[in-house]
This record gives sequence, structure tokens and C-alpha cells, in this order.
Amino acid sequence: MRRRNVANIYDLGVKELWSLWRDPMMLVLIVYVFTASVYTSATSMPETLHNAPIAIVDEDNSALSQRVASAFYPRSSPSRP
Repeated sequence: MRRRNVANIYDLGVKELWSLWRDPMMLVLIVYVFTASVYTSATSMPETLHNAPIAIVDEDNSALSQRVASAFYPRSSPSRP
């Protein structure tokens, strides 16, 4: 019985591939979505955030929470003489 299920799945897969081959617009759409669309999305978006607003809720005012909060702010560079 298992062999029959595998053969049925194989036949359905082949049938779907043939129907995809006969539908050129769907084939073009699939190729576009998985290549050009992914490439343009990946190259158009910046890799890092710049000046993103953040909110920090510090309810315990501990040293650790202050260190975490200060890690989000840019460090001032030491002045050189």
C-alpha cells in the first residue's frame, strides 16, 4: 500500500510539472519571485538602522539596566589634545 501512495504522489508531481510547463506566465512569475524580487529587495534595503527611535523602561534603576540603556547610545569619543 505504501508503494502505491508513493507512486500516486510521483504521478501527481509529474502532472503538476507538466501543467506548469504549459503555463508560461506562471513559470515567469515563479522565476521572477524567486530571483529578481529577492535580489532587488536585498539590495535596496540598508543593512543597518540609522537614528531609529527606541524606548527604554527602567523600573528598577539598577546598574545593569543603566549599562544596557547606555549601550544603545553612541559613545562620545575622548577629546585628544
